[in-house]
Amino acid sequence: MGLGGTACVLYLLLDNSNFSLENPSNRTAKTEPVSYSNTASTTNSSVSRENASTPSNVADIVFSKHAFARRATITFRAESLSEDQALTRLDQSTSPSWQVSSAVRIDVQTTLLQKLSLSAPERALKFALARDEQEHAWMVKVIFGIWASTHLDDAIVRAKKLDDHLVRTALSAILSTRDDLPLDRHREIAKELGKENVAFINYFEHLTRSPIKNPKDTWSEIVDIARQEGLQVISQYRLSRLGVAWVNKEGMAALDEIRTSLPADFNSTLIFSMIFSSLAENAPQETFDYVINNFADQARELIQDSNLLAKWARSDPLAMIAAVPNVPGPGFPDQLFSQAVSEWAESNPRHCLEHMEQIPRAYRLEASRTAIRVIARTSPAEAAEYVLNIPGTESRLWSAEALVRQWSDQDVEGAVGWVLNISEEDPMRFELIESLASRLLYTDLELAFQLALEQPISEDRYFPITTRSLESRLLNSITRYDLDLAIELLPQVRDAGYSKVLAYATIGKELFEKGEAARAMSLANELSPELQAKYFHRVALGRAMRDPSGLLEVFDDFPIELKSKIALTIRVTTRASRMLAEEELAWLESHITAEETVLFDELKEIFKTNLSPEAKDNLRAEKLRELFGW
Repeated sequence: MGLGGTACVLYLLLDNSNFSLENPSNRTAKTEPVSYSNTASTTNSSVSRENASTPSNVADIVFSKHAFARRATITFRAESLSEDQALTRLDQSTSPSWQVSSAVRIDVQTTLLQKLSLSAPERALKFALARDEQEHAWMVKVIFGIWASTHLDDAIVRAKKLDDHLVRTALSAILSTRDDLPLDRHREIAKELGKENVAFINYFEHLTRSPIKNPKDTWSEIVDIARQEGLQVISQYRLSRLGVAWVNKEGMAALDEIRTSLPADFNSTLIFSMIFSSLAENAPQETFDYVINNFADQARELIQDSNLLAKWARSDPLAMIAAVPNVPGPGFPDQLFSQAVSEWAESNPRHCLEHMEQIPRAYRLEASRTAIRVIARTSPAEAAEYVLNIPGTESRLWSAEALVRQWSDQDVEGAVGWVLNISEEDPMRFELIESLASRLLYTDLELAFQLALEQPISEDRYFPITTRSLESRLLNSITRYDLDLAIELLPQVRDAGYSKVLAYATIGKELFEKGEAARAMSLANELSPELQAKYFHRVALGRAMRDPSGLLEVFDDFPIELKSKIALTIRVTTRASRMLAEEELAWLESHITAEETVLFDELKEIFKTNLSPEAKDNLRAEKLRELFGW
């Protein structure tokens, strides 16, 4: 019928719902309304003869949100445009400043391209090819679809001139438009363009377009063509669609015939996994039973590739959980079952939590954590109630951490309040405060540090070097992304256990890393003499493992009374790495006192004893305190 005829019909059928054809600059003009009825419309409006004139800019047109009315407006306006005007509107439609939905933009561009494809084909194609790759592909499809319907031979000639990656696009448009032609003619066209396979892809697509009236016969036709032409690979997806249609029409029994009719040179695992993936949406248990009973060694792979367990978990998780452990032979991989349980927790978290005892123990931790996180997205207070009722310390803590992470992203004050209301006797409280403070570092540093400073410090009496306050640990993270800020916060770190010295040592090692050795050495002046010794030992230990030569360069700056211990630290750390030359090692050893050499030998002997691990740890801690002051 052509664009003109189409425009005429659409004009007569204009939807008189809430849309305007006005140029904004003309909205105050008096007009004589003309009404057009549409049975699909539920409201009445009018279209002005005066305002039906085409605005000079596409951005001046107000489009309906209803697709039919919008396309009618666009088609009607395009009909009155000259070629130059149409190209101008096309250019205007590509402007990022034109703020419309992608649907409106594509409708405008499609209609204008269709018009130009009939009246100025070369200009239409030139415009399309000037667009970026994402745009020009669909535009080429529109243009060649129009050409194929009006001048097939010209369309083929023009397609030959395209870059290779666009020839396929144009050919697909030509064949899809001319689906009235027989397969042999499609093959001739595709051969002429050097892409014969596209003819078969298009034909298979045509045969498997819904509704499929006779899937069994269509299956046989595609299988025969694919074998004859060596097209097994490109036919697989279409065969899977036919398989689903066949089962939907004749029931699960059709799968037996599908299995026997599929030749060995097709990838049966791929085809059946796609079939089972579709069938599992509505009949997961029947699909599962069929796979287990008929595919033996392939069952595990088919269930994995079809995502069958996860789909079953969405509709009937308890049946899935009951069935899987009873499968004969080796069990399914943990990952498959775990994914299915997680799918249940994602899709129905409350149901999952209420039936947690029916989930095998190995999967409960992840299931509860996932379910709590999902509930917390919309109702953190409800999720908190669930958390407090989860049995098992580990499961409860993991679920609580998931809750706090989700909650703090939405409502920091609410998350902090809930955590602080947990009893101080509950070990979960400190763990959650640490997790929360670590997350807050990047959004509310002041609150994170305040939380940390309010927490008690429990010193390990056997190995105090492991004792560290929460704010001291937080400085580890801050040091990595803002060293100056970390230095500014140092005075707030409490002097308890090894908290303060470890915080200073973290920053000192980072200063060394950045080539600021002098600044690292002077940082010790802020500490008491006792803590200075510990600070230098920690810095030396850290740097000796990374850059012992750099440490030797500032060795003379260490306090005299510490040089023997520092030399011993460097010597022990680099003994096996060969990071220092022999003369450097000898120089270090000349600074180690005989007394400390003896103590170190005694420390090594502890590891050779037959004492219990606990006794060894106690002796080691005592010897380290004696040797290094730790």
